[in-house]
Amino acid sequence: MVAQTLAGELQTAPLAEAVLERAYRADPNDRTTARLLGRFLNLRLTEGDYAKAELQAELYARLEAGESSPREAFVFSCFQQATKSADLYGEGKPLRAFWSVRTLEAALRDRVEAHPDDVELAAMAGNYALELAMRIPVGRARRLRQAATHFEHQQEHWDRQSVLTRGIGTAPGTRAVFAFWLGEVQLARGQADRAARAYGTVLEACDTEGATVAVCELAEVANHRLGALDLYSGRSRLLPVWPRGAAACVACHAEDATIEAQDPFLLSQAVGFAGAVD
Repeated sequence: MVAQTLAGELQTAPLAEAVLERAYRADPNDRTTARLLGRFLNLRLTEGDYAKAELQAELYARLEAGESSPREAFVFSCFQQATKSADLYGEGKPLRAFWSVRTLEAALRDRVEAHPDDVELAAMAGNYALELAMRIPVGRARRLRQAATHFEHQQEHWDRQSVLTRGIGTAPGTRAVFAFWLGEVQLARGQADRAARAYGTVLEACDTEGATVAVCELAEVANHRLGALDLYSGRSRLLPVWPRGAAACVACHAEDATIEAQDPFLLSQAVGFAGAVD
């Protein structure tokens, strides 16, 4: 069911999550189950669902405590801090949630500065910066700038990442998704030239033998953006970026599934008229 969900059969997600949660509660020390369940709970947060945030924080705290690698422990600590922030927000404590977010950002900044050659860590920091920029108006420009910097670093040094991170054999659309996000962020920031380079990476991915349906859908939107850079440059309607949540998982992992219909900002609405942007 997990594989089916990632392949685009999103109707299986609730059942897959329920089965994983039952297995986790039966054996909380099973790290494989915990990691998989964490993945589904992450989807909830990206879509603004805080119902399982407390469980998620507990899960990542347990994973962090049982991790022997300092780097992996740090990754889990970030997940835990992010879910703690979401839990506080869901409880109606926005100020405490904000300071929890600042703690997370400080930890990421210090870690990235201490390990400048860790491309995967920079990409993770970019993910957090982008997600927070889409949710918190205060400091949005700073976070978008950080996300763009981290994603550009990732794209420039893509081959220095692990096979798993690059999605080889399991997530063929990963690079195109990150490149598309980078293009959208740069265009929203008014950096049209930089956005164009990122969109070009998406087009190249679609031209590659074996390109997935989702990647070519991203390329279709990227090609449209390239034809209207001046129109879109600096437009806040490009945020929140698409695809995200379950749609982003499908875009990364699926070979044949479509993602276009899952986005509220459809290409069919955007092509040909300025009313699609603010």
